[in-house]
Amino acid sequence: MFCPFNYLMNTIIIGLGGLDRRDDGAGIIAVRELRASELEIPFRESRGDPAELIQFWKDYPRVVIIDAMQSGRRAGSIKRLDASEKPLPAAYFPPFSSHIMSLTEAIELARVLGELPEKVIVYGIEGEDFSPAAGLTPPVAAAIDELKRMVLKEVQEEQLEMVSGEDA
Repeated sequence: MFCPFNYLMNTIIIGLGGLDRRDDGAGIIAVRELRASELEIPFRESRGDPAELIQFWKDYPRVVIIDAMQSGRRAGSIKRLDASEKPLPAAYFPPFSSHIMSLTEAIELARVLGELPEKVIVYGIEGEDFSPAAGLTPPVAAAIDELKRMVLKEVQEEQLEMVSGEDA
């Protein structure tokens, strides 16, 4: 899917996770598949190191983050969260994940340091199994296409809003 407004791209998409912990790899897998699309936008992968995340998004006013979550929902369900103005629910992204620190902690550290982009959207995909092994569980693997569709729609709508705003 090609975005004709690539000259306006001001968004970076970051996939978080670890491919060695089953569903924790969902963010990485989604970003790798999105990177294969014709969308001309920067993609990055991370295990959640706050310094690395800040470095990735420092030149972008908008960031979309994709990560596995543990909220008690049905495995494979997807939740869109806006962390621009308020913290993410800490229970959704627990600090005992495979990341260096939880996504919630990394975002809040960036907020305190004044290094948080203007717009921070997080797509959480509910994981089922975070044990040390490779491969997503069937419900999470089945939800990756829907997750990619949601992220692409988010980015394209944002670009259309930017163009409309410039014409006004």
